[in-house]
This record gives sequence, C-alpha cells and structure tokens, in this order.
Amino acid sequence: RSVALSAEWRDADTPDHLERMSAHVARLATLAGMTPDEVETLRLASQLHDIGKVGIPDAILLKSRLLTDEERLIMQGHTEVGFKMLEGTRSPLLRLGSIIALSHHERFDGNGYPHGLEGIAIPLEARIVAIADVFDALRSKRPYKRAYSRNESLEILRVRRRAQLDPELLDLFIGDLEIRPIN
Repeated sequence: RSVALSAEWRDADTPDHLERMSAHVARLATLAGMTPDEVETLRLASQLHDIGKVGIPDAILLKSRLLTDEERLIMQGHTEVGFKMLEGTRSPLLRLGSIIALSHHERFDGNGYPHGLEGIAIPLEARIVAIADVFDALRSKRPYKRAYSRNESLEILRVRRRAQLDPELLDLFIGDLEIRPIN
C-alpha cells in the first residue's frame, strides 16, 4: 500500500480511490471465480495500477484541464514506467502489479495502450482492474469533470461494453451492483 501511495502523494483523494477501487476489484474477482487467495493478491496488486505516474512531470500530472494530444501521450507512458518499476521481482504480488500497471488501459476492442491488445489477450486481472478503475473514476470529482451519479456511471459503463471493457466481466459487475447497491 505504501508503494502504491508513493505515486499519489500529491492527490488527496488517492487513498480513498485505491480503497474503493480495490474493493470493487475484489468483489468482481470473486464473482469471476477466483480463489480467495487469488482475490486478495489481486486486490493488493491492483493498488499499484498507477505507480508509473511517478515518472510523469507535475505540469502534466497535476494539470486541472484536459490534456493536449502531446500531454496525453506522455501521460500514457505511466503504464510502461509502472511495468519497468515492478518487473523482474520474485514477489508474485509485485509481478502481478507489473502486469496490471502495463495493461490496465488496454481496451477490449484493441484501441487501448500501450500495445493495442484485444479481448482476452488482455490479462484477466487487468480487465478486472479496468472496470473497477473506470467505475470509481466516473464516481469521483476531478478538476476537469464532475462526479457522476451511480446510475449515470452504470449507464456510461453499459455504453463502453465491448469497446473499452470486457462485456462478460462488466455484466457480472453491473448485475452485482444492481442487487447490492452502493452509494
């Protein structure tokens, strides 16, 4: 957790984001059939998804407006920075963190980054983290956007089904939220 927070010391909402997002990751991983040990490892490793942001200049990372195309490319580099920071370790937790850091912005339709992976070529763990991360980002206020309501967020997720997010996992996630509502 301390390593995960090191990338986010400047963002007051990050500890809450990591807690909320990783709780959603654990729930979705359970629904997807992972064992309790796998769920806990993924819950912890998911908190490293943005560790590569330590390599992004403050002028871009802390910008309160939408990024330019050039700035967006630099920001996208956080996936590869995070992977390089965590790769080569003997720790299964950090190895999984490296995979998640690299792959959590891949899109189900192949239009993501950094490698344009498509469908199930994207590691399962990264597909789970992507859903939880997008949901929490939608629910959170940012300098450049308002926080969306639960229902608005679920509708946006439905629209992103198959394009950005794994449709089967997304159906599990939304179905669970509909029977077990959260704020």
